[in-house]
Amino acid sequence: MRRVPGVVVLAGLLALASCGSSDPNRPQRVVARTSASASVLPPRPHGASIEERFGLAPRAPQPDAGVGEAVAMLRWDLPPGWVEREPSSMRIANFLASGDERAECYLTILAGDGGGLGANVNRWLGQLGRPALASAQIDALPRGRLFGREAVLLDAQGAFTGMSGGAPRPDTRLLGLLLVDPDGSAFLKFTGPAQVVARERDAFLTLAASFRSAADRAAGGAAAPPAADVATSEALREERAAGLLARVPEPWMRVAAKPPRALDLRVDADVECSLTVLPGAAGGARANIDRWRAQLGLGPLDEAQFAGLEQVEMLGARALLVEASSGEAGLLGVVASSSDRSVFVKLTGPVGLLARHRAAFLELCRTLEEG
Repeated sequence: MRRVPGVVVLAGLLALASCGSSDPNRPQRVVARTSASASVLPPRPHGASIEERFGLAPRAPQPDAGVGEAVAMLRWDLPPGWVEREPSSMRIANFLASGDERAECYLTILAGDGGGLGANVNRWLGQLGRPALASAQIDALPRGRLFGREAVLLDAQGAFTGMSGGAPRPDTRLLGLLLVDPDGSAFLKFTGPAQVVARERDAFLTLAASFRSAADRAAGGAAAPPAADVATSEALREERAAGLLARVPEPWMRVAAKPPRALDLRVDADVECSLTVLPGAAGGARANIDRWRAQLGLGPLDEAQFAGLEQVEMLGARALLVEASSGEAGLLGVVASSSDRSVFVKLTGPVGLLARHRAAFLELCRTLEEG
């Protein structure tokens, strides 16, 4: 992996991110956190630069400028409880999660593709003592957002040795986002005790999505509201599958769908959401609800229980809401079945986590539409 040649690569990433900016009218998720900025090493290579190709023209730095003396181009939103550390030549942005010295998160920007996606995924897995993934497995990894672009998300656990070797640290979890591009690549890596990383997973993903140009506000972008003005709504993005349009909370990530599902979403490490669309009645609502219950080791509903199921709105009609649990495992499901088409939306995972995502799941079902 080569070091970043300077502000050129960062400018290119920020320019590409701005090209794919989201609809300003879409509801945004805002949480209370402070804003910070970082500087990057700026030596400029010969020939046409990425900023010239994308219409950016940051001030040329001095040849002897160091990390702390370069042009400030990058901004992010610092998650609550996280602590900033001094950047280094390889760590353009550097953090401790929850102030825990064992939980490190840092951003690296490299020229070119940094050796390629597969090589970097498998290098990180090797640091955990985990076997390498084949190309098809890497292609199926979930996605997150980094610099406003889709990046590959790696989530793995093992005995971590890191780049410099040393005694393995057991029960270490690694969350990493890899944005690999021939014109410049970014890598955000978070490692620490498994429990700490699990607790801070959402903060990591929100931090990743917040990386942006320091010039955004000067260019007319909206400034973040003060910490006191905290909104409770989450940013939504649109996902299309099987002729339907779903509005998905931004932290939920689309992954490779398992047939016959049309859409699979990873909500967090232990919760998943799926959308399935089948022709005709597909056996009917009751048979499918009983099938879901059987997956939890539960028996079928009797007549009174089936008749008493709550109804919710989905696709302009009334659909059946199913809630079931067995021990720690549970599911939320909405079924709309007709002679023409049957639509099934299901959320599965530990009961306590399902309760946390229940409102977002029901909103997804309510706003599902033809598309």
